[in-house]
Amino acid sequence: MKVKQSDATGADSKALREEARTLYQGAWTILSVAQASILEQLSAFPKLIPPTEKAQHERREELRRELNNAEWSMCQITYQLSKTYEPGSRLRTEQLTKAASEFEKMYVKHEPRMPGLRSRLQQGRCLQELGEHGKALACFADLTLFGEKELQQRPFFLLYAEAVRSSTESWIATNKYDAAIQAASAKVSPEDARRAEWLAVQFFGAKALKLKAATLNQKKAEQDALLAKAAKMAEPVASNRGEFQLEARRLLEEMGHTFKAKEPETFAEAINRGNLARQQWQIVSDTWSKASPEKKKELEKELQEKRHIAIGYYRLALSLAGSDAPVNDLTLAYYMLSYLYLDAGDYPAAAVMGENLARNFPAAQGARSAAKIALKAWLTEYGAAEGNRQFEADHVRSLAGYIVQTWPNTDDSIEALLLLLNFAIQDEDIDAALGYLEKIPPAAPARGDAEVRVGVSLWRVYLNELRKPEETRPTSEKLAEIRDKVEKILAAGVQRLQTGKKLDSTLVSAVLYLAQIYIDTNRPEDALKWLHDPNVGSLTLIEANNEHTKAQAFRTEAYKVALRSYIGVLPKYKNDQSRRETTMKRAEATMDLLEKAVGKDSLAADRLTQIYIIMGKDLESQLLGVRHDPKARAALSEAFEQFLARIALRPGNTYSSLIWVAETFFNLGSAADTGARPTPPAAKGYFTQAANTYKQILATEASKPGFVPNDRVKLGVQMRLATCYRRMGAFDEGIALLVGILTQQPNVLTAQIEAAQTLQDRGMLEKPEEFLTKAVIGDQPNPETHENVIWGWSKLGNRAGTNPKLATTYFEAMLKSYECRYQLAMKLGPPRAAALLTAAKTGIQSLYRKYPALGSADLKQRYDSLLRLVQRGLKEPEAGLKEFEQPLKSAAAGKSGTPTSP
Repeated sequence: MKVKQSDATGADSKALREEARTLYQGAWTILSVAQASILEQLSAFPKLIPPTEKAQHERREELRRELNNAEWSMCQITYQLSKTYEPGSRLRTEQLTKAASEFEKMYVKHEPRMPGLRSRLQQGRCLQELGEHGKALACFADLTLFGEKELQQRPFFLLYAEAVRSSTESWIATNKYDAAIQAASAKVSPEDARRAEWLAVQFFGAKALKLKAATLNQKKAEQDALLAKAAKMAEPVASNRGEFQLEARRLLEEMGHTFKAKEPETFAEAINRGNLARQQWQIVSDTWSKASPEKKKELEKELQEKRHIAIGYYRLALSLAGSDAPVNDLTLAYYMLSYLYLDAGDYPAAAVMGENLARNFPAAQGARSAAKIALKAWLTEYGAAEGNRQFEADHVRSLAGYIVQTWPNTDDSIEALLLLLNFAIQDEDIDAALGYLEKIPPAAPARGDAEVRVGVSLWRVYLNELRKPEETRPTSEKLAEIRDKVEKILAAGVQRLQTGKKLDSTLVSAVLYLAQIYIDTNRPEDALKWLHDPNVGSLTLIEANNEHTKAQAFRTEAYKVALRSYIGVLPKYKNDQSRRETTMKRAEATMDLLEKAVGKDSLAADRLTQIYIIMGKDLESQLLGVRHDPKARAALSEAFEQFLARIALRPGNTYSSLIWVAETFFNLGSAADTGARPTPPAAKGYFTQAANTYKQILATEASKPGFVPNDRVKLGVQMRLATCYRRMGAFDEGIALLVGILTQQPNVLTAQIEAAQTLQDRGMLEKPEEFLTKAVIGDQPNPETHENVIWGWSKLGNRAGTNPKLATTYFEAMLKSYECRYQLAMKLGPPRAAALLTAAKTGIQSLYRKYPALGSADLKQRYDSLLRLVQRGLKEPEAGLKEFEQPLKSAAAGKSGTPTSP
């Protein structure tokens, strides 16, 4: 098997031949030990064993047979060893010579018995391979002298046929065509003439006739006679299943004869024709694969025709198959159909045929390969499908799972596990992905890649869980468990990839992911260690201009992580001013590298701005990760505060760098904001610094028009400043800013929402009856239109309710209006509270009857929570929305959750 593989594997042939040689030599050693043991046992018998000792006679004969078999096998191994050396090499010649000598010894020892005669044939074949055709023919001649009685015995006939065939090959090799023709023209019985062994003789006879005809260029009549005789000799070979059937048909075509076989009538005939057609297709396919583009176009039609014929015969074979059909042939038909259909691009048919074989005949030789073909076909269908791909996905999962179950611990099962793992990640089913990961053997080359994929996916799950509201967020213990699992899996994957394979994009990306995890878990030293690793560090490779780090996205991400890491490590150097200053400068230098990495095209500024804004959000997540460690949280916040203040004061700041400063201060404030009102001092301080930076941006734009990219961005800065004012408790400044915007652009919904929220927040701290009422009905009448510049929640809801695209805004505004009524009721107390609470409840009930979905699951949950508070205030059962469900079953249960009008 190894030798056969070496003939087809190109660069690996030498290694495969050496492996085969080692195996053969090991087998020869085992046989030589067995031979010595048998000889020792035989020597123990007396020369004459009394006839009455039958058991001794039988045992001696049994040992003699074992000895013959061992000696024959050792000769065969000696011959096979020759094939483990390069053709034409000195070592191959020496090994063939040795094999010929060993077979000759066997011949002399056992002639004229069958073991000796078989050895004579093999001796001749060794000499034939050595090119010593005269000596080889002498060996073959010894095997063509059997009498008629002996030839009637199958073993002798087969030996005779093989000797004649080998003789014809040597005659042809030495250009002695007449001798080859004469040898092939020997008379045999009609039954023997149809045997595969004699058909091989006939093929070489036909070949000799054709070659001789080619030498008679000036004697056309004789030439035609020889070609006619050659065709007659080749036709039975072409018509019957055998080693040279396809070559015989090709020989006939070369001589101008069109071979037309009758259509198959049995399963065996159909399989045979299918195999022949497939061989013809393979020949054309091999030619096509090596051809030029122009030649490929010419061969395409022939290739398709040959493939179509092969498919037709294999399908015919299946239709003719009965219960007695040989399993090997039956499974061959299924396998070849799956293979040919895949080549033809008929993926559904390839999948059906391959899966049929894999599931119904799992022990068959081609079952695993057929399963791989079917899986590839289903994957191709999945990739090409549009819209809902559930049908294709289900088939992929089912077949991949079957491969894992049926052929565990194989390369194919590992590939299937990786596929299932990818689907699980795609479906965000991390538990399933972890299960598949555990089934991949630790020593498997694919384990590292799998660990990295699962680790990254689990990290995303962790971040999503971490960013959930307090009431739905997992416990700190659960979050720590997820985080620790992420680190363990991803670190194992990076370590495995680092030691088990050469540097590639997967390993480079994995190292960066690991650094991201360390910085997001407030372990900046570990992050910097990986970023600067001399072999796989992201910053190290970027500096070396490694090919796997040239992508802009990779470099910007690496610089983002590095910047956060340098700032994050500052608390460690609190008492080391020199190292602290050095780290600050590295952080500033990294900012410069980040800005350069973004590029200088027309969209570079927008990209950089988005990067900085995302970094501000990342910091908020990082602070959330240490919220249970006040010292670590305070130290990290202080480090960022100091660095940001330093950046804000440096000359030559761009809009992008200042917006990062502002957004990061804003996110520091958000992370420190507990939700209590008035805003906690620490959070208020960060919002104040954010507001100052936003004002710096707007002031620079006023003095240097164009500093802010465009009016849309300027409006965003103004809105962020207004939010800072609200969260600082600077309500007058916020309202003034928002009124200025809304006077010019009353339909800016974000400004209207912020203004209403500002009034509502103010009403929770002072003059609740005035400001909570204004939050609902609006404020700041326009002297010209006499309409409120600030719409308030009620008008906001009415305006949004007329536009289906603003359904979320509609339900949010209506919720806020009922929330204001509840808050005012709680501030005023009895007896006015009852009326306000009843109004809020009635409003929620009316909206719920009209739109049971209430916009979204999240909004519906918030409506339910508010209603429970209202019911508590009214001293009613806190049933939430369930109180209104009974009437809905007969009334509005089927209505849409999207308003068309309020």
